[in-house]
Amino acid sequence: MKIDKIIVSKIHNPWIHLGLEEHLLREGDPNESVLLFYINNPCLVIGNFQNPWREVNFRKNNLPIVRRFSGGGTVYHDLGNLNFSFIRKDSQTHRCQNLTLLKDVLCAKNIPIHINERHDLIATQNDKQFKVSGSAFKNTKSNSLHHGTLLVQANIAQLRGLLNPTYKNIETKAVASVKSKVCNICEFGKRYSTQNILNYLIEDIKSKYSAQLISFDELNDLYPKAVDLSEKYLDKTWTWNKTPVFTLKLKNATQLYELTFDKGKLRSIQSSSDSIFENTPPLDLFDEHHEIIEYLKSIGPVWLAEEFTS
Repeated sequence: MKIDKIIVSKIHNPWIHLGLEEHLLREGDPNESVLLFYINNPCLVIGNFQNPWREVNFRKNNLPIVRRFSGGGTVYHDLGNLNFSFIRKDSQTHRCQNLTLLKDVLCAKNIPIHINERHDLIATQNDKQFKVSGSAFKNTKSNSLHHGTLLVQANIAQLRGLLNPTYKNIETKAVASVKSKVCNICEFGKRYSTQNILNYLIEDIKSKYSAQLISFDELNDLYPKAVDLSEKYLDKTWTWNKTPVFTLKLKNATQLYELTFDKGKLRSIQSSSDSIFENTPPLDLFDEHHEIIEYLKSIGPVWLAEEFTS
């Protein structure tokens, strides 16, 4: 294994970081191994093949929702969450190597970490296991990207609240997140701040692999390229319209409804019989279909398809 460059971002923009990752993946030298570290402002990052209505608590959420280009589940980011990206050839064969590199540094600081079969980093506390890191992957013909999170000082209460979805009665083929018990690395000692953990990783990896250390900010040559690519991730079409077809079931005291969404847009509302909705919780009374739409808008974003029928 080798690490040629360590890039440490000095900004906190999730869209620019996605643009940077995409540039390094698609345009980076396949003969170079790069490790990128970055910290985002608070946001929710969903996987490429996910449905945000199935993942997010819209009643509580006031954070940006960002769709990344890799698969996997939804994660919460804030300034207490350290993110890593390995860009290397044949990352598929290096996932365990990548995580072992991180694990060894943390274990050397007396943080009890191991890797599970899902390529998560798991901490043991009072004989109980908690997830502190999850991973996602993206491959091209010449390069591969393996990126993930490290919960160091994240707001765990907000994480749990925002990732408890509002809508429970959704049928979809979208990838669902796997729920796990989580904890922060800082729970193992007050000295484990986000900056300290980052420093531990940089010092160890730079020394072990003689890696070049590079700062990423507005003055870096990569910045304009990352900004250009970030425009895609800011676009509503990318964030919402990539959502696979799904149906949402609602009911009130007198009527039952099945709402069909395509590309993130409400396409139709149809009434259905009680037998289909036996386990669907009741909602406020809807006298007309427009009241359903207003109800949805009071909770979260709603767009109507041009062919909307009711």
